[in-house]
Amino acid sequence: MRLSLLALPVLLVLPLCGEVQDPLRLVQKAAANYAGLLKTTYDFEQTELLELNSSSRSQTPGRQWIVGSRGRYREESLSSGTLYVFDGKHNWAYSPGRNEYTKTSARSAHRLATSLIGFEIAGHRAKSARFLRVEDVNLASGPVACQVIEVEREAVDDRMGKSLTTYWIDAKRRLFLKARISYPARAVDGSASSSEKATTVSFSKANVGRPVDESLFRFTPPAGAVLVERLTFGPK
Repeated sequence: MRLSLLALPVLLVLPLCGEVQDPLRLVQKAAANYAGLLKTTYDFEQTELLELNSSSRSQTPGRQWIVGSRGRYREESLSSGTLYVFDGKHNWAYSPGRNEYTKTSARSAHRLATSLIGFEIAGHRAKSARFLRVEDVNLASGPVACQVIEVEREAVDDRMGKSLTTYWIDAKRRLFLKARISYPARAVDGSASSSEKATTVSFSKANVGRPVDESLFRFTPPAGAVLVERLTFGPK
């Protein structure tokens, strides 16, 4: 009877995010869903947090808006205003601080937003995956119960240490709502270090298949903007 009572909370939690699926298979299904975003619309807001040293907990946050429609996209930094637009023919990048922009021809007429490509290949080189727990991720629209899955990847070479990525997956919509990538830091001489680097990406908005403003995927250089070969950041 005691064991049944202990198991009850787990049984009550699981229906909130669906039956726990095979961890690696769920990651692969979610990744395939991102490949399918080329055929629909999407609207995300994300925050990226870089932990430079786990002992000092120094962090550099960044927020951006990512919106796309059938292979075109717009990525905009919500702090600096730096803008990247793919209109189906050209790649545009604009720095409002310097009023400079770049323009390059695209090799493909359909592309996924750069910030989402890492989720499209989430199952790549996966060595193992394990289910950790069910946990809420708080979106602006409210909390979403997610399956938390840890993935270990095969090392690219002997110099790379163990790399772990933890995903918070909305299993119902097959969307990654949070991800944390951790890996050993390297000393200046390239030797192994006891400290750890980590990057956490979390979403406050994640909409797919809803109408978006198509004018967002057109870019007209502002008055006085200078065309340059590559963007330079910082004051002129």
